[in-house]
Amino acid sequence: MVVGLLLLLVACGNQAAPLSDETAATATVAPAAETSDQTPVVPASGPERDPGEGNAESVLLAATTAMSDLDDYQATIDLTLLGPQNGEISMDVAMLGSPLADNANDSRFRGEVSASSIPSIPAGSIVVLGPAFYWYQPETNMVFTGEQSGYVELMTLFLSTQTRAAQLASSAIAVGNVVGEEQVGEFNTIRVDFIPRPGVEGTAALGRNVQASIWFDQETKLPVQLIYRSHAGGMEWSMTNLAINSGLDESIFTFEPPPDARVVDLGTFEAIPVESLDEASREAGFPAPLPTYLPADLPTEPNRIVVQKTPLGNHIVSNYTLTERGNGDFPGFDDFTPRRVNGITIEAFQTDTPSRRQRAGQRASQVTEETIRGVPGTIVEQRPNRVHVSWDENGITYTVAGTGYDRDEVLQVVEGLNLDT
Repeated sequence: MVVGLLLLLVACGNQAAPLSDETAATATVAPAAETSDQTPVVPASGPERDPGEGNAESVLLAATTAMSDLDDYQATIDLTLLGPQNGEISMDVAMLGSPLADNANDSRFRGEVSASSIPSIPAGSIVVLGPAFYWYQPETNMVFTGEQSGYVELMTLFLSTQTRAAQLASSAIAVGNVVGEEQVGEFNTIRVDFIPRPGVEGTAALGRNVQASIWFDQETKLPVQLIYRSHAGGMEWSMTNLAINSGLDESIFTFEPPPDARVVDLGTFEAIPVESLDEASREAGFPAPLPTYLPADLPTEPNRIVVQKTPLGNHIVSNYTLTERGNGDFPGFDDFTPRRVNGITIEAFQTDTPSRRQRAGQRASQVTEETIRGVPGTIVEQRPNRVHVSWDENGITYTVAGTGYDRDEVLQVVEGLNLDT
């Protein structure tokens, strides 16, 4: 919930200061990897290869062992997300422990964003999860702090780059083919292409039409470049400035907010489950949106209503959801069918901060600026049957997000909202 709210609250920044660490000079630094100027080769199944050309199993075992055994980690990662949240981000990260550890979300972490086109993570962001949690946005000069460390999207993105590599390398869902040695910037790497195992492609683990390759550094055994694409999107990332097991100083994981910054304690973002839209209106201090039209397969009453009271304004979220669970919790079964969720989420946010409506559409698959209910609005079509509509009306920012429904049906929900209840 907090992350969803912050998508509305946080504005873009400009520049972030580099990571500072007096111990960096003594770190064991792997060669820097410049972005490769070669056109990435689309991964394929590949021909039969002479065993003398390489052994994918040994490469992958060495990689997963190296990733699991990390004591600390520093790198610059250039990441491109494909699909619903299209965008690019460059981030400097430092972390104690392994990104594959069971408690990775609780690890000490510092991330600084030098450039970003991802709406919810502006350039200039500094996230520190050390003795305390800080999320600094330079443009608004705001610092968010509190106990929400496990839910910070910047850290989640970094962990996703590593867990996707580890997931492929584990051999549980894909078979690796050694292509051979390739130079990636200054890294001497071994490239491995991956083929989904039978019964896995098309499930929640991999999606359909999967193409995947990882380049493993021969010195550290770690992945330094990855390309992963499927029908639903994917990611591409490359790494530079890699340093591992350098004995990071604890001072890296501290942050002193600028003296003139506005500090917002996320602990004061009180989330209140309520039983009705009338109760939500009373708690928030403004009318909760009441739909007069919903798709026929959805319940007429919300499954869930939450009011969130924050120092920046109050927020109402109501969910109308239909869930059909598949017949297996893990892909690989011959008759596995993934869970299907259809739903409409309606949000209203009243605040004195600038509208975040414009940010919602950046880098999405298809974005149009249109008149919504007589005022300027944004429609984002992220993929088939996933539509996000946002607009400002009477000092309140409204969003309606639909999953499983086309643009016309979501707009019918929007136009039918009663905002004066």
